[in-house]
Amino acid sequence: MASELQLEVARQSVISGTAAVVAGMVYGTQISDTGFGESYLMVAAHVQFMVNGILQILGGLILSQHQLCTMGSTALRIFQAGNVWAPVPVLGVEAWGAKVGVSWPRLIKQAGLPAPDPKLYTFYSILHFGPGGLLLLSWAFLLWACIRGPARSTSAKPKSG
Repeated sequence: MASELQLEVARQSVISGTAAVVAGMVYGTQISDTGFGESYLMVAAHVQFMVNGILQILGGLILSQHQLCTMGSTALRIFQAGNVWAPVPVLGVEAWGAKVGVSWPRLIKQAGLPAPDPKLYTFYSILHFGPGGLLLLSWAFLLWACIRGPARSTSAKPKSG
């Protein structure tokens, strides 16, 4: 049976993911040549909001199914940090990058923009790689929990004899 903490982390994942999807939908309505940001980069940020939100929702739904997996409290806290909280700075820096013209070099080149200031690019990168690594770790923990399967009660063993 899933713990209360597991169900709460699953719920938080679904809520934060749904909020990211809604924010991505609203942000998507601003993609135009109105001066709000670089439209090519805004499309990339919009996609990032949508995909990250769906990933958070999926993680929460998997975690809520105690028949699939159970996680201990430490693994749950790591999952919570990676799946609930780590996407926040990534999504924030995506929106900021679209406004100031900072993104990954390939996107900058495709958008026909000048190379960004190296300090801004470093800031942008750090706010992707740190949280992204935590997100990857949290999903590795979820995968391991699913491979292991649900916790089994030892009190229901039949007596021999």
